[in-house]
Amino acid sequence: MTDGVLLDGAGKIVAIVHGRSDKANTPTGQTFRALDSVVGLSPGMVAPTEGTQQLAASDHEMARGVEDLIAALIAKGTITKTDLPAPLLAKINQRRALRGEAAL
Repeated sequence: MTDGVLLDGAGKIVAIVHGRSDKANTPTGQTFRALDSVVGLSPGMVAPTEGTQQLAASDHEMARGVEDLIAALIAKGTITKTDLPAPLLAKINQRRALRGEAAL
């Protein structure tokens, strides 16, 4: 079963499809594009390209890498917590707390 979207001839989303098992029943003039996630999509939007999907799939790993880099820079004294915008520090510390790690 695959999640995805039905696209019209212009590449606009006609419908969001969850758990599709039969791609052969695509209406005439429409195409089905499987997506890793259809969260945040709505009819009328332009469907994300495969490259955009791959980039989005790496966002979590990239965010974690940036968090770890910031923590290392603070630990080495290269930057201080006050060098970071307060909302960013709060988000990092919230994520660290969810992982059971000490706040920066």
